[in-house]
Amino acid sequence: MYDGGNIVVAPDLAIIRQNRPATPAPDDYAAYAGFLDGVVRRVSANAAHPARRRTYRPVTAISRGYDSTAVSVLARGAGCREAVTFRKSASADGYVDDDGTRIADLLGLRTTEYDRAGFLALPGIPDAEFYLGFRPTATDRAMAVMASQLEGALFLSARDLVHFWSAAGPRAAPRLASPSAQAAHGASLGELRLRTGFLHFPVPYAGAIHSAAVRRISESAPWSVGGEYDRPIPRRIAEEAGVPRELFGQRKQGGGDRTAPALSAAGARDFRAFCAAHDAARRVGAPATGPGAEAEHPMWRSPFLYVFHWGFGHMKTRYAGSGARPPSEDL
Repeated sequence: MYDGGNIVVAPDLAIIRQNRPATPAPDDYAAYAGFLDGVVRRVSANAAHPARRRTYRPVTAISRGYDSTAVSVLARGAGCREAVTFRKSASADGYVDDDGTRIADLLGLRTTEYDRAGFLALPGIPDAEFYLGFRPTATDRAMAVMASQLEGALFLSARDLVHFWSAAGPRAAPRLASPSAQAAHGASLGELRLRTGFLHFPVPYAGAIHSAAVRRISESAPWSVGGEYDRPIPRRIAEEAGVPRELFGQRKQGGGDRTAPALSAAGARDFRAFCAAHDAARRVGAPATGPGAEAEHPMWRSPFLYVFHWGFGHMKTRYAGSGARPPSEDL
């Protein structure tokens, strides 16, 4: 793995790693908030630079949670005027209101609202595009309903490092010493991104190598409200931008609809046909043997082990053209 650096392939095919220079760790909230603001501004300016063959306009994801609200404040400072939101999200209390439109209005953002369940009404077999996971479920696949709006966008989100700004518990690593542990998060957006033509910028990753310093800032911040769902840094970013405290960060909500089926109706039929064609039930039903078999994860005995192969087959067909064999005929 070559995390956090560049590689150069020499004429003799030797691989040379070039480490990127590390930024200094922030000493206090002002330094960290200023760093985030500067990064978002520079990335947005780069994406929209007229020297590019294709430019990208900023679009921010917003909800009633801590992280997306803070990211949207930073995006607004970089010239973003466009937001997307889901009306509802999963939480411990069920499928509840998560619409960030009211917050976006305060920030001067034009917001388009979407329904996560709208994914199930999309034509074809949209599940297959999100194959980089055992179950292409709601968190990522729901974004397919935004495809037309995300075309040509620099999509700013708070994805992946969901506990990075938390002040409760040791959920942020002392250092992001193994970025590969986070590298797969959000990867199932890859095919949607390539098909639609947008750039994904998960803002909390900026400076995440300094998670220990960020943790100290969180613990000393006066914007703490206590409890497990407490994120002083994004709260301060949002409240200092004029977002009232009661509008965001009141309870932790998930990213999807837990009542949604694992696959759409068309996707489930196609996946069953794929499993039947490749005798997947027999393969996953065999008991594990060898070292560590007693600790086998339940997923390894589930047909969903093959969702990667199934989805990859569909994507291979997409790239190969209409003359390629369907995935049910070829792994």
